[in-house]
Amino acid sequence: MKLIILKIFLLLLLVSPASAEWYIINLDTNRAVAKTNYQPDEADLQSRNEVAIFSEADIPLKEAELFQGKIQQRVKSQAEVNEDVLAEKQAAELQKIKEKMQSMAYDALVLEGSTFEAITKESFTKEVK
Repeated sequence: MKLIILKIFLLLLLVSPASAEWYIINLDTNRAVAKTNYQPDEADLQSRNEVAIFSEADIPLKEAELFQGKIQQRVKSQAEVNEDVLAEKQAAELQKIKEKMQSMAYDALVLEGSTFEAITKESFTKEVK
């Protein structure tokens, strides 16, 4: 019985589509705004200036766009790449500030006479100099 169930399960895996989906595209921007595994209602889409495009490509929603009638992965502009680099640098610098503030706050509280049972100076992820 287990063997029959296993064979049926494997058969279902083989015949089901891997990642085919409908991408809902905003026609003002040609960017994907949603994905679904069923064909959406055309009248509803038209009311929002959207269209549904079927694709077997498995592209993350934020990276999908309509180009020459097909769904493709959007290439970031140089300005977007620069923004991403800046955001990563800002996040790293803010993390340094956070860690330094925690360390300074700990030191100040110890100087004031506070005692801690659950944390030590080494509890912080790394010492910021």
